[in-house]
Amino acid sequence: SKPVAEYMAADARGILKADVAVSVTGLAGPDGDEFGHPVGTVFIGFESDGFSIVKQYRFSGDREAVRRQAVEEALKLILELN
Repeated sequence: SKPVAEYMAADARGILKADVAVSVTGLAGPDGDEFGHPVGTVFIGFESDGFSIVKQYRFSGDREAVRRQAVEEALKLILELN
């Protein structure tokens, strides 16, 4: 969820004393969740000094494809926002 991704990024940055942090949470499969979110729903959080954002994505493919796309987007977010 969005709040989980936001909290994970903020907490990771604080604990690690990092300049930036990203978090990834969601459904890579094989099933959706009890709230009706389908497989491929992913939230990526970004946290830096004074700035945070969470983006929601809907990736397609099998479990491995969803995970790969999530990593790629998290890395792109770091490059774009840092």
